[in-house]
Amino acid sequence: MMKYKLLIIIMIMILFSFININGQIIVHKNDILDDLVAKHTRLTAKPNSFFGYTIQLGAFSGNYSKSKAEALMYEVINNISNIPVNIVFDSPYYKVMAGAYIDKYEARYDYEYIRKTYPQAIIVPYFINVKNLIIK
Repeated sequence: MMKYKLLIIIMIMILFSFININGQIIVHKNDILDDLVAKHTRLTAKPNSFFGYTIQLGAFSGNYSKSKAEALMYEVINNISNIPVNIVFDSPYYKVMAGAYIDKYEARYDYEYIRKTYPQAIIVPYFINVKNLIIK
């Protein structure tokens, strides 16, 4: 009985593979949408900045979120002195960010170091200000 079920399943798979052998994929390119995405990218980009990565140590919202973010920032500064740490307000969150990196690979070294003390840390894409860029 099991052999017959398996045989039927195999035959159905073979049948469907022959049906789709001449399939085509049609991509409709919309120039208006491409222009809109390019305009959005230009408008959201901050002056003197580029797309890079940073290490997010915490995000706080609600009551006392700014003071919680400041407390975490000062704690990180005391524990990890060689990486710049700052607070970014990205409504509705106060985010504690550490470092500024061109790509994820570069951020990985500091991330592994930070994660030993702060396991909740994550690498996130972010517009990096040129003056905050760490050159190693």
